[in-house]
Amino acid sequence: MTQNEAAVVIGVTGNSGSGKSLACEIAADFAARRLGLPCAIIDADKIGHGVLLKTSPAHAEVTELFGREILLPDGEIDRKKVARLVFSDRDKLRRHTEITHRYIIERMLAELESLRARGKRLIVMDVPLLIEAGLHKRCDRVWLIISPFETKSARITLRDNLSESEARARISSQRAEDELKPYADFVLENNGGVGELAVAVTDELSRTLL
Repeated sequence: MTQNEAAVVIGVTGNSGSGKSLACEIAADFAARRLGLPCAIIDADKIGHGVLLKTSPAHAEVTELFGREILLPDGEIDRKKVARLVFSDRDKLRRHTEITHRYIIERMLAELESLRARGKRLIVMDVPLLIEAGLHKRCDRVWLIISPFETKSARITLRDNLSESEARARISSQRAEDELKPYADFVLENNGGVGELAVAVTDELSRTLL
C-alpha cells in the first residue's frame, strides 16, 4: 500500500469485553509505527458519550424516555444508571438505541469523511453495533473479536466495576457472536494474553495492507 492510495477502513466489532478496543489500538499503532501509515481510530463509545451531553438533542430525548431521575446534579445524564436500566430491560435498550444511534451514526460518518479528507490511510472503526447500524457496509474489511462468555464477563466486571450479574446481563443483551460471524471477513478469538492478540492483529493487518 502506497501513501497515495485511498484509505482502508476496517470495522471492528464484538460483544462487550471481547477486546475490540485493544485490537483497534494494536492495529493503529502497528500501522503507524511499523508501516508508516497515517491512521486513526473512530470510537463509537466515545462518540456515544458526546451525544448524551446536555448540549446534544439526544439528551432531551433520553431524559424524556427514562425520566429526570437519571440526571446528575449538574444536569448531565448518569450513564451508569442508564446502563443498569437498559441492560436489564430489552425494550428500554431498544428504545435507547433508536434514539442515540441516529446521532452516533451521523457523527461517525462525518468523522470518517473528515479523516479521508485529511489523508488518513488506515481508519479503524471500533463499533459494538457495527452490523446492526449498517456501518459494515462502509468498511473494506470487518473484524469480529470473540471470547468465551466467562472471559468477557470477568473483563467487564473489572473494567466497569460491575457485579457479576450486571456483567452477565450486559453480555446477554447483545447479539450472539454466531449471528455476527457471517458478516465478518476475519474472526479473531481473543482467548489468550495481549501478546497473542497482538500477533493475530498484526498478522491480519499485514495481509490486508501489504
